[in-house]
Amino acid sequence: MKKRLIIGLFAALGLVFWADNRWSDRDDRDALFLPGLREPGRLKAVLVPDFGVFRIQEGLPTGFDYQLLKWFANDAQLKLEITFAPTRLAALDSVREGRADVACGNLLAQDAVGMRFGAPLWKGPMYWMSNARESVLLGDTLLALGESPYNTELAQWAKNDGGIYVAASTASNLFLELLNEPLQRATQLAVAPKWMALAWKRKNRHGSMGVLSGAEVAVGWAFRAESVALEEQISNWLTSKKSSRRYRHWFQTHYAQGSLRPANYSISTVDPWAKKWADATGLYDAPLVLAVAYRESRFKRLVVSPAGAVGLMQLMPRTGRKFVPKGTDLYHPEGNLRAGINYLHFLDNFWANRQVPAPDRLYFVLASYNTGPAPVLRAHKRARSKGLDPTRWHGHVESILRSPGRRYAREIAEIANVYRNYWRLNTPPQPEGFTPPVPSLKTGSK
Repeated sequence: MKKRLIIGLFAALGLVFWADNRWSDRDDRDALFLPGLREPGRLKAVLVPDFGVFRIQEGLPTGFDYQLLKWFANDAQLKLEITFAPTRLAALDSVREGRADVACGNLLAQDAVGMRFGAPLWKGPMYWMSNARESVLLGDTLLALGESPYNTELAQWAKNDGGIYVAASTASNLFLELLNEPLQRATQLAVAPKWMALAWKRKNRHGSMGVLSGAEVAVGWAFRAESVALEEQISNWLTSKKSSRRYRHWFQTHYAQGSLRPANYSISTVDPWAKKWADATGLYDAPLVLAVAYRESRFKRLVVSPAGAVGLMQLMPRTGRKFVPKGTDLYHPEGNLRAGINYLHFLDNFWANRQVPAPDRLYFVLASYNTGPAPVLRAHKRARSKGLDPTRWHGHVESILRSPGRRYAREIAEIANVYRNYWRLNTPPQPEGFTPPVPSLKTGSK
C-alpha cells in the first residue's frame, strides 16, 4: 500500500511537471532586479514566429523560444511582454532601437552585427536539401536564407570548395518560408540547420539531405551591445538549463518534431465571429474576447461545466439568454460569443457606475466575469478602509481580493496582449468596406 502511494505521488508530480496548459507560472511577487532592462520588472522580447520558435495551437501560444522566455521570466520574477517582427532583421532593429530587450527567433550569430549574441540554443553544421540530387555537385546553387550576413561566410565556404554557388532565397527572412519554398531547378539546393533539414526530409520523403562540412552555424538570442549584464545573466541561465529534462523535452517537441505547415496566423476557428461582434477598438476587442474563450473552454463549443455553464464563453444558460435575442442557440459559437461579449459590457457598465476608470476597469470586469461581481465588490469596498484607492486595480483592490478572479484577470490580459500583437503583425491591411468571410459551422443542440 505504501509503495502504491509513493508511485501515485510521483505520477502526480510528473503530470504537474509535464502539463503545459497554464498560461502563466508567475506568482504575485515583486520582480527581482535585473540590470539592462528597459523597464524595471518587465522583460520585453520580440519574437519572429519562425520554425519551432512560436505558434498558436488551439489558442495556446507555444514554441521553443517562447517557452524558454516564460521559464526565465518566472524564475526571475519578471513580467514577460511579447511582440512580434516579420523578419529576423526587423527583430534585431527593434532591440537596437530600444523597443525590446531581447530578440528571439532562429537568429544566427552572424546576424547580430554590432550586438551581443547570447549562449547558443544549439549549434552545428548547415545541411543541404534537394528533391533531385543525392549529393552536392559542381555547378549547383545553394539557396540560403535571404538577407542574412551569414550568406557571405557561406559563399566563402562554397568558393573554397570550388564550383558551387550561393544565392539568396526569395523567402522573407524566415526559415519556415525557405523550407516551404519549392526548388525551381534540379541544381538548386536549400540550406538550413540540422533540425530544420530533418523536418524537411520528413515532409519530402523522396528528397535527399546531407551535411555541409565546415559550414558551422550558431542559433540564439541577441541583445543590445550595452546590455552586458542582461546578456550574461540570461546566457548563464540558459547554460544551466540545457541539461534539464524540460529543456530537452521542449527542444524535441518544437524543433525535432516541428511542423512545416505554413503559418496562417489565426487564433482559432471562431476568429471571424469574434471580429464581427467584438469592439473594433477599445477594451473589449476580438483578441480579448478570444482570450476569455480560450481560458474558459479551450474553444470547445459544446463543453458544459459541472456547474452547468455552457459553450465557448462558459455562461450559465439563464445568464446567457439575458444578453442575446430570444431563441439564440448558446451552443453555437456565434450566439455564445455574442452573449459573452454583451455580458462583458454589462459588467463594464456595472463598474463604470462605481467610478472605476479605464483601463483599470478591465481588470474589475474580468475578475467579475470569473467569480461574479460579489467578491470583487467586497474587495472594492474594503480597499478604502485600508487606505487604498477602491477605483484602482494594481496594488490596490487586487491586493485585497483573494478570489481566483485576481489571477484570472491577469492571465486574460496577458493572453489578449499576445493575441493582439500577433494579429497586428500578420493581418494585412484590407480595402475599405472589406468583410471577412464567416465559416459555416453546424449549430449545436442540446
